[in-house]
Amino acid sequence: REFAAYAQTHQRSHLDEAIRLYREAVERYPNNPHYQGALATSLGESGDWAGAVEHADRALWLSEATPHLDKKLEKPLEQELRKLLPRSKSL
Repeated sequence: REFAAYAQTHQRSHLDEAIRLYREAVERYPNNPHYQGALATSLGESGDWAGAVEHADRALWLSEATPHLDKKLEKPLEQELRKLLPRSKSL
């Protein structure tokens, strides 16, 4: 919700709160590719490229590793996360 608020208003406070909440979610559920991906996109939006790459890589790996179709990342998010990775990793 905070990231959606940031997308509409571009107020940094919304982005900071979204990052805080996604970090908390990742801490509680580190094997959830959706939380990892949401944190990656939020960090990328904030300019934290190293953090964005770390969490994008983890989200993509988790999504590929799970046998559960309902736990895999949706294609649009997967494509967005691949754009965050260095070229050598995204191939």
